[in-house]
Amino acid sequence: MSEIATTANRLVLRGRLDSAGAGQLERPLSAAIDSAARSVLADLSAVSFVGSLGIRLLIRVARSLNGRGLALVLFAPQPAVLEVLHLAGLGDLVPIADSEAEALALLAG
Repeated sequence: MSEIATTANRLVLRGRLDSAGAGQLERPLSAAIDSAARSVLADLSAVSFVGSLGIRLLIRVARSLNGRGLALVLFAPQPAVLEVLHLAGLGDLVPIADSEAEALALLAG
């Protein structure tokens, strides 16, 4: 993760968020999120696929952050990934933006 604003860190995700990809990410991502003192903007531009375990991971991250008064905002998903996120109803729990600038604006309220 890298700091992009005084209130947010950028998290860049790459590859497939399927059973293998989500499994590899879960422990290090959980550790990073659990110690985060800022909201997280997750860059999904390099994610080519999201499966049910990837969605579960994103929900867990969002709930962890929300429980501490912080937020998760997803941005720049590829069209196929965006469709899956919408079909899963993730947009009802986690804001999804087209760009980093829009994600920062959503975070700012």
